[in-house]
Amino acid sequence: MRRRTITYLLLGMATLALPARSQAPQRPREIPAAQADSLAFRNAAGVLFTRNLDTYNWNSRIFVDTSAAGVLLSLRHLYIANIIQTNAPKPASYQQNLSASVAVPISSALKAATEWSSLLYTDNRSAGLNRASFVDGLAGLQWFPVPAISLTPMAGYRWDTQAGIRDDGPSLLLRGQTHAFELGGYWLTGAGQFRADFLDPRKLEDHFLDIGAQKLFAENAADSLRLGVSRNRRDFYGIADGTIESRIDNSKSVSNLLHYDFLPSLGSNIFVGISARNIDRRVRPQPGVTLQAQYFDTRIDQLWLDLYVETLYRSADARTQAGIRVSFNERTEGHHVILPESASPAAIALYNERARQEQTKDNSARRTAVAGMVAIPLTSTDQVSVSGTASILRYDTPSLLNVEERDEQLVTLTVTTVHQITRSFRLELALDGHMSHLVYLLKERSANNNINRVLRFAPLTEFHPSPFFRTVNLFEVLANYTVYDFEDQTALAKSFSYRQFAILDSTALEFSRRLGLDFFAYFKLYERGQLNWDAFTERTENRFADQTYDVQLRFKPAPSLLLAAGLRYFSQTRYTFDEGERVLASFIRSIGPTTRILWSAGRYGRLQLSGWFERKLQPGGVRSTYPNLALNILLNF
Repeated sequence: MRRRTITYLLLGMATLALPARSQAPQRPREIPAAQADSLAFRNAAGVLFTRNLDTYNWNSRIFVDTSAAGVLLSLRHLYIANIIQTNAPKPASYQQNLSASVAVPISSALKAATEWSSLLYTDNRSAGLNRASFVDGLAGLQWFPVPAISLTPMAGYRWDTQAGIRDDGPSLLLRGQTHAFELGGYWLTGAGQFRADFLDPRKLEDHFLDIGAQKLFAENAADSLRLGVSRNRRDFYGIADGTIESRIDNSKSVSNLLHYDFLPSLGSNIFVGISARNIDRRVRPQPGVTLQAQYFDTRIDQLWLDLYVETLYRSADARTQAGIRVSFNERTEGHHVILPESASPAAIALYNERARQEQTKDNSARRTAVAGMVAIPLTSTDQVSVSGTASILRYDTPSLLNVEERDEQLVTLTVTTVHQITRSFRLELALDGHMSHLVYLLKERSANNNINRVLRFAPLTEFHPSPFFRTVNLFEVLANYTVYDFEDQTALAKSFSYRQFAILDSTALEFSRRLGLDFFAYFKLYERGQLNWDAFTERTENRFADQTYDVQLRFKPAPSLLLAAGLRYFSQTRYTFDEGERVLASFIRSIGPTTRILWSAGRYGRLQLSGWFERKLQPGGVRSTYPNLALNILLNF
């Protein structure tokens, strides 16, 4: 009865609430023509290095796609490192990926192809699989029976090291791809792959098939259908117990999108999608190992259903827009245990207990939502937009041992107005409202039932009277109230409030074409306290005041070079309250110089360097210094 009441309440609020902006797909105005076989000749290399306090991050990438004398070459390289500087052994992780492919034409319809890839991964912060590497090489032919279809059979070898154990074995690959082509009035696309690595005693698989079809019935109507199937298998060594665990992920999906334009400015979409996924976990002993414990294979079955209907309007000048979407999503998940053949009575008893444990994880979730938006120009210089959404999630658990069964209701509303007061002054007013209601249906968790309400008002101004001066200012007031339904019956759930006030100022001054000044200031005051919603009173528990100031003087000796230096200041003051009296708890201050260098080589790349040196005053009078650095280099060739 309670669920029915909540559903009726939600539908009523959804009817009254103005809907939120929907993320609609682009209208299929035109079907692309068939593309010739080609490579995107874009080569790039990049390096990103950051040091923040005691953490170092390094990320480098190389992408090469080029050709010479008809030979196509592709190269990909990725290196990622993360190191934390400590007195103890330094926590660090490293990952390096390298792949290359070469295709040599033999005839107009045939190419000789080879591929090579490798991975090196280490992480001393993880207690599990913290070292892994592989190298594999493949060679074969790429055949084009027709210009729009390619088939690539390949064979090779793979060397794979995991947890200090090295395996190797043959690899097989069959890859197919079609560019968009027309057949019987339908535009078809597709891609598929069969990939298997036989690393005795392990086996790796990566198979998929993706087919799409699109049909234009008229200039204002189109239908697209997509089918997908995939299978992924990975085997992992269990060093502690001498096992090999196989994780097999099988998925199937089908979706259909129907589009219709009632008018050039008014269209509608209907989408239906169904997908199923099965995740198998199988455990077997390593060669020469006898298992001491009883292991059971498990299986997870998942089923998704996605539906939505939407209508979109866009005026010819794009100033007036509106849209509404009604959607339904459902997911069911079942957990199963596989009983081994010829199981002993003791194993059957363990199986029954494990099966009961797995069944407690079974669940289903259904979400119904209404969302939409409308944007209307009031005058040539004023515009108002309203967006909102209302949804309800019903989470069910068949097992009586799972007490997570609940309903979640969500309603949001946003109103924004934009006013161009003068040619140089713009004003934006934004008002956001959010309400969510969480209801656990069983008494074991009902103490966590609560209603959360958030209200935010954020006016923004932009003043740009001349090319030499521009300032943007934001003022924000936010109130967040969380009220528990049964706080008078339990001491663990207490209603609380969070309130925030913030001011932001970003100003740029141009003294000349080469010299300028940037100023940034941000002040935020926020506090948290216990709330009595019925009396709408609160008892403040703590309060924070953050201040940030950043000023930089920049100089451009050349159009492609920028040099800047300045000063940054940050402080945070923390207060607690004792019988209503504010008490200073701690004070943190950070101040130091900043610098920035930006050099642009046009389409050939860029270099950006930012640095700041912090001198921190921490609680207790402790002083420390931290150099920080960010380097970003991009090279196009």
